[in-house]
Amino acid sequence: MHLGDLTPVLILGVIFWGILAIVREVSQNKLRHRIVDKGLTGVNVQNLFHREAGGRQGSLKWGILLLGVGLVLLASQIISTEFSDEATFGVMFVTAGVCLLVYYFVAPKNAEKPEDKKTGR
Repeated sequence: MHLGDLTPVLILGVIFWGILAIVREVSQNKLRHRIVDKGLTGVNVQNLFHREAGGRQGSLKWGILLLGVGLVLLASQIISTEFSDEATFGVMFVTAGVCLLVYYFVAPKNAEKPEDKKTGR
């Protein structure tokens, strides 16, 4: 199995994800407009408008994950005679899991404390 064999699957996955993201944004936008038209306010409505951004923690997680997977792919290209494609994907998924476990232990140490935001420290 070569990476060229996976190209149609990857293209379909990207197209599906794109359509899903567009439909989600359009439906959320319609909901927000209906809420504003009805004049509803309050904390619960404000939570609908609040976007949950990963911020530094999300970037840290994806950075660690993609670094690990990228290193596996690089290593498989360098020593391609010893690894089959199936072994490469297996090692890639194991490395991704290890990277997420590393993030699990690293993230609480880097998390911002609520008091630090208020006092500016």
